[in-house]
Amino acid sequence: MGGVAGHLAHLYDNRDLTYTEMAEILTAASQGELIGTEKTDGYNIYLGYVDGQVRAARNKGDMSRGGMTLEDLINRTFKGGEKTKKTYVTAFKAYKQAVDSLSEEERNSIFGLEGDIFYNTEIQGPIAPNVVNYDENIIAIHHMGHKRYNKETNDLEVVEAVQESQALDQVIDRFEEMKTEESFSVKRTAFLKLNQLDDDVHLKTALSKIRNTGYQGDMTIGDYLYTNLMRQIRQQSNLPPSIIKLVANRILKNPGYLSLTKLKKILKERGTEESYSAVKDIVDNSNTEIKKLIWPIELAIHDFAVEMLRSLRSAYILDGPAEVDRIKKDVEQAINSIHKYDGPHKDEAHEILAKQLGKLKTHDNIDTVVEGFVFQWKGQMYKFTGNFAPINQLLGLFRYGRGHMPPMSLNALKESFTGVPEGTINRVIAIYPGRFQPMGAHHAEVFKMIQENFGEENTFISTTGVTELSDKGGVPKSPFNFEEKKAIMVRYEIPENNIVMTGNPYTAKEILEDFDPETTSVVFFVGKKDMQTESPRFNVGTTKKGKPTYFQHYEENLDDLKTYSENGYLAIAPHVSINIPDIGEMSGTNIRLALKGTEGNPKGFKDIMGWYDETLHNMIVNKLKNVELQEDSHFHVGIFLRLIEEEIDRTLSEGLDFEKMSTQDKAKYFLQQAGNETKGIAAMETETASTVAEKDAALEEMSSGAGGAAGGFSVGLGAIETKPVRRKIKRKKKKKKKTKLEEQFIDEVYNYLIKTMGRTT
Repeated sequence: MGGVAGHLAHLYDNRDLTYTEMAEILTAASQGELIGTEKTDGYNIYLGYVDGQVRAARNKGDMSRGGMTLEDLINRTFKGGEKTKKTYVTAFKAYKQAVDSLSEEERNSIFGLEGDIFYNTEIQGPIAPNVVNYDENIIAIHHMGHKRYNKETNDLEVVEAVQESQALDQVIDRFEEMKTEESFSVKRTAFLKLNQLDDDVHLKTALSKIRNTGYQGDMTIGDYLYTNLMRQIRQQSNLPPSIIKLVANRILKNPGYLSLTKLKKILKERGTEESYSAVKDIVDNSNTEIKKLIWPIELAIHDFAVEMLRSLRSAYILDGPAEVDRIKKDVEQAINSIHKYDGPHKDEAHEILAKQLGKLKTHDNIDTVVEGFVFQWKGQMYKFTGNFAPINQLLGLFRYGRGHMPPMSLNALKESFTGVPEGTINRVIAIYPGRFQPMGAHHAEVFKMIQENFGEENTFISTTGVTELSDKGGVPKSPFNFEEKKAIMVRYEIPENNIVMTGNPYTAKEILEDFDPETTSVVFFVGKKDMQTESPRFNVGTTKKGKPTYFQHYEENLDDLKTYSENGYLAIAPHVSINIPDIGEMSGTNIRLALKGTEGNPKGFKDIMGWYDETLHNMIVNKLKNVELQEDSHFHVGIFLRLIEEEIDRTLSEGLDFEKMSTQDKAKYFLQQAGNETKGIAAMETETASTVAEKDAALEEMSSGAGGAAGGFSVGLGAIETKPVRRKIKRKKKKKKKTKLEEQFIDEVYNYLIKTMGRTT
């Protein structure tokens, strides 16, 4: 499961689970006391009914906006391309037909009077093949994991929906009998009860292996990790105990943990700043260490789960034994191919094979096509996955690759192979470029939507480390450096390794250099305004000489992608609309204005950002303390330009000889005609932030139409604007074409005013 469903937890994923509670769960399973549902190998989606329309949600952003309509789904980009999109669209149409057949009373009883219940659902069948081949196309509505969006907390909440589920159960038979146009049936996930084990040997073995790790009694998984991390850090460094505790808390992100920046500051205050590199290395490698610590517990539970799931029959496959035999052959072929593989990433491939065979043992150990078992214990959902997990990992090397390792060629007959044939695209990297000063909730949602379609290992944020100053060396226009921006992004649960500092966010060579230029494509997600204005940021299509440009449209070339050494691709980032009270729609500009006013107001900060962190709050407010004047000044250059153009149009038509006037006299005349020098400026300075933002947002946030997609690089790609540059302002009314002399006057006055008043473009 992914998206709204999130990560369905194994027992060892719950940091608050004690050994005693884990033992209770395993004991109940071995005694046949657990009732749950079959975990299937399909496409997860949440389905609802809002404002008289069926809706779907793949992520939190979708649900916060009331879900996607059919049109929204059709316009969406999916990682798997058009084939994956067709699966979702086809299933959605079948679901719509089923819901439309209900009375209004029935729909209200199922989805709630508020229409805020979204049902946890799986799309599976021949239309959506993964590892397991199911016999028919089914929309399976689960019994657990349903959710609603809480507007007050900006969080997703699990809802039991007991009465609503009962109402659904009353009509589900009608759904199953319906012959939809899309050849889908809508069903409830079948309940499943694990069989009691013949004896307690497997239970005792599992519990003994778990206790041998030191995890026992009332110790939680979090306690276990903390204790062992403390010990490892002591062995690996000469850090004092107080710092070791802080580092361990930082790794586990325990309540009150400190950022790396804060830890560095503490070390500096203690005169031990040289220790920071050791601290950073420990933190950077912590994920690997945590996996090592969890591995013996994970393996013990896996072996136990294999026994619990052994010989279970799937409710969705008619000939289970035949499907088992097919998967066995696929896995055997995969194992042989990896053993013989001697190409790039050889060591990584063999390491994966060794680890997964540690679980699977042999392909002959596969005896069920049931992916797993999902159950609920004290309000928390868990899963047992048995051998499906290593099967998926091994076959996934050939379907998706792993990390920087591209998909492998599945060919057991070759003694050695080097991956996919030459010239074949086997990986698409998605890059979300921007200034992110700072990242807001709208940016984060856009990133997660992109990541959902391309995968975490293939989706990156590209941003600079530049802090941009005004022409007079005053308050930074781009106040946050890279580390500060990254710290904010991490609070939005964006993986640190996916946030990369680049010299030019729109070429992102620092990201691409880690990927094979002969087998990798790249797509940049940018704002709608960057693609569809009269003066688009990118030249897409052909040059004046008729040659193809480097950048091409992604959607138009899905079936014939080129490597990034030949072409880069552009796609319009999804638009995410979030309003800031009293300010307007969230954009880089508006979020800075709003955050500046949250000093001493944690709630106000959280309302804007969606989370609260005292350290980051203080840092952000301090950075923005004197920015408002500059921001307003930045807005006003657009107002200047409009007034200058209008005034020069008028005065020239009246016969005034501007050519004989000095630049200073031209500017003074312009100000006087605008309402005298004092009133003209005062009128502009007293405009409300929201009004100004509405007039000139495009100047600062050229990509805000895509939820802030490019963060606002308004000059050449990655360049820093240090001189006044005239901006183009759209007019509602068509005007006569200006002469070169008029253009010269406009630029001259405009640049003079900016320079003399200390304003930046």
